[in-house]
Amino acid sequence: MDNNETNKMAFDKDSPVGTFIVAGAVCLVCALLVSATAVFLKPRQDANVLNDRKMNILLATGDFKKEDLNTTSINEIFKSQIEDRIIDLATGDDVSEEYWDGAESKSERREKIAAYDQFKASLTEKKLPKKVDIAGIKKKEKHSHVYLYTSRSGEKKYIFPIRGYGLWSTLKGFIALKEDLRSIAGLTYYEHKETPGLGGEVDNPNWKAQWTEGKCLCDENGNIRISVVTKQADPQYKVDALSGATITSRGVENMIAFWMGQEGFGPYIEKLRAAKAKEANKKSASESGEQPNG
Repeated sequence: MDNNETNKMAFDKDSPVGTFIVAGAVCLVCALLVSATAVFLKPRQDANVLNDRKMNILLATGDFKKEDLNTTSINEIFKSQIEDRIIDLATGDDVSEEYWDGAESKSERREKIAAYDQFKASLTEKKLPKKVDIAGIKKKEKHSHVYLYTSRSGEKKYIFPIRGYGLWSTLKGFIALKEDLRSIAGLTYYEHKETPGLGGEVDNPNWKAQWTEGKCLCDENGNIRISVVTKQADPQYKVDALSGATITSRGVENMIAFWMGQEGFGPYIEKLRAAKAKEANKKSASESGEQPNG
């Protein structure tokens, strides 16, 4: 038997075994290429996700248009006009210092705070009772980001991360309040898997624009009044429901009620209101020459 016959017996690529070996080798090479590409692109993908999230924070303020924002402008605005805070949801206290981890410079502190992943932190918490979990999030983190935006004219707006369950997915977004802590500045969503044309209309600029047209989150006493309905009754507190997407519309209403209520940012907002009232009282007393109350 010559060498050619020996090699053919050792490996025949046209045989069933040979076909499987060749196919396996091709699959292995392709898998390695895909894995290498994924690893190589991950930093860029992560950067794009972060940039998109930052853009939505700015869009929620109502002061920016998507077409006017790019990576450079977004980072510049965040550096000069956005303050990222971490607050304790139960008490409303600012606990940002707990995340500084020895950082002394302002830029280092900003990086430490930005690195906190509240969604990951929520996974280690206990499951929420069903009667409390109206947003359908199952678990809630103890600490959350809150973003304070200061416009060029000095006007302040507070941007809060919110999330809750729609028809097919968890919707993640931001709601912004104006300085009076009642008026809604805007609402945006940056992640969801709702049906295009139905629940996916949460991304429709026309629907999102409703949230900036004189809408109020709550009444003068802090009671949440905003709702998503099929018929307008009180334009100050009502937003049109998404056509054909009742469950998603209800999900939006529930997540806002949850996150802006006592289970969410309610304690923090109450402290802000109390501080503003105290400051106004001192200013009034100073102007009248009287002693401030409290």
